[in-house]
Amino acid sequence: MANGPWCGKWALVTGASSGIGAALAEELAAGGAHLVLTARRARRLATLRTRLRASHGVRIKVLAADLAQPNTPAEIFAFTQERSIAVDLLVNNAGVGSYGEFRASDLGRELGIIHVNCSALVRLTCRTTFDRYASEHRQHCPAPRGDDHIGGRKDFTGVMRSDIGCRPAAPYWTLHQGRKTAM
Repeated sequence: MANGPWCGKWALVTGASSGIGAALAEELAAGGAHLVLTARRARRLATLRTRLRASHGVRIKVLAADLAQPNTPAEIFAFTQERSIAVDLLVNNAGVGSYGEFRASDLGRELGIIHVNCSALVRLTCRTTFDRYASEHRQHCPAPRGDDHIGGRKDFTGVMRSDIGCRPAAPYWTLHQGRKTAM
């Protein structure tokens, strides 16, 4: 019987279809956490859901979502709201980078990277914390002001994945290193 610190609580894991995200989902499920898994690759998410349900018996919802799209954090938030899921743990694992001379890079791709690594991360964190805080402190909490409202929540925990091999200053990793510094 699972009895981890997240047993019976909901965790939202972005970038969950492979690698660190899938490993974190496995650990959370083994500890009894229910999961909302998001990533771009729907087939991999479905396979992971099937395996984790069979192994650990937890509830799992999946949503194929691309955080490079500006509206995706709001779609993920709506997905959890429609299912009455209050996220207790947010694992911001999704991330992307590019390598090469910045002057030769594609501007659209670089802006998408900024959205995944910075904007989506902040929006998901704000929406998730506001959701729980507002439901518990309705009299002290103003109504949300669109997707950019920042709230606060006492019992919410957020986790941001950070690369083990992060280089504080590295040529040809302009946006990746800037994001690591900013976040």
